[in-house]
Amino acid sequence: MRPPTSTEKNPTRRPKILNVDDNTAHRTATSGVLRHAGYDVVEAKTGDEALRMARENPDLILLDVNLPDISGMEVCRQLKSQTKTEHIPVLHISGTFFSEDAVRQGIRNGADGYLRHPVEAEQLIHMVDSFVHRRAHS
Repeated sequence: MRPPTSTEKNPTRRPKILNVDDNTAHRTATSGVLRHAGYDVVEAKTGDEALRMARENPDLILLDVNLPDISGMEVCRQLKSQTKTEHIPVLHISGTFFSEDAVRQGIRNGADGYLRHPVEAEQLIHMVDSFVHRRAHS
């Protein structure tokens, strides 16, 4: 795996990923893959934490759909409706909500992509790299 590109504003800063998942095993595994690939990863377990931590301007938000307090779909909708966070790419990830309707609803609510748990490490890194690279050069 190649290391992720740094941002143009600060070439030494590692891109920051906000990983939001209430499932400890999923969150830990996903964060481990991203850290191993060279990303700075911060974690949240709830939608409320995600909304609060998104104000710190991560380079990408990996957002579980099924959260205990606010659905990931609603978190995404709120993020995309706020000027301070609307530019942050959001990748939904879910092991239970993966029907065509769920994916369409996620995209309608502003998600930039949709992954299914369990996700292969290579696919995860490829998707994250792609969105982070696009954001760094936009």
